[in-house]
Amino acid sequence: MLIDELYLELTNPQVLRPKIENFSEWLDLGTLEDLECTLKAFELEEMFEDCVLIKNKIDLWKQDLNKTKTNHLV
Repeated sequence: MLIDELYLELTNPQVLRPKIENFSEWLDLGTLEDLECTLKAFELEEMFEDCVLIKNKIDLWKQDLNKTKTNHLV
């Protein structure tokens, strides 16, 4: 198996997701960019229930960023 194929298998949401016990906590480990990439990967695999959780985390990130920007303006 080529290294590229191994990487794709290891990062495939269908393979990755069942191995993560607390998905919400796992999502907290990522950056906004990580979450956006994760969302795209899960959408491609049509794992829409997980996409909702990922999208909620992205929205929380964006809210926090907006609060930080607002606080710096005041």
